[in-house]
Amino acid sequence: MRTPTSPVVRLILALAVTGCAADGAVASLAPQGAAIRTGTLNAAGSATADRPWTGQCEVDAEFTGPTTVMIVGTCQLAHLGRTTVVTQETLVWQTSTSAAFTNSSTYTGANGDQLYTTGSGEMTIGADGTGTVTGTFTAIGGTGRLANATGTAAYAESARLTSASTAAGTYTLDGRLAY
Repeated sequence: MRTPTSPVVRLILALAVTGCAADGAVASLAPQGAAIRTGTLNAAGSATADRPWTGQCEVDAEFTGPTTVMIVGTCQLAHLGRTTVVTQETLVWQTSTSAAFTNSSTYTGANGDQLYTTGSGEMTIGADGTGTVTGTFTAIGGTGRLANATGTAAYAESARLTSASTAAGTYTLDGRLAY
């Protein structure tokens, strides 16, 4: 039997052998000094890649009780594309114009994959009915390709009251998501 002599075949075989070694070094084909995107293993043992979790959402909120809010909207998010979002939020009023919040959200992509998140932060409402909301969202899994998603994103929203029990706003996410 003849040994492959092509440089490409030798490189592929060398990478395969190196990649199979339990404690061997792994060769990199990236140019020297290039950034290499890293990932982690998810619960199923599959590799995940760390990606930007950024974008913007347009939302409408309805106060369903003195401390509860239902929020629905549409988003354009990196690596998820056009999505819908449904959030259930709980407020802990600190004053008549400021509150801490916790929430859980479901982002649904056009292909049906869902991303589940939890969040927390602070909300302040001005005398003119405009408000700011800031906090952190944490990915806690999902469905489809997002089944084992993890990551965090900073959350910043500008909102305005549209009635005594409704509001509209725009928020951004800026963080990293692994799936």
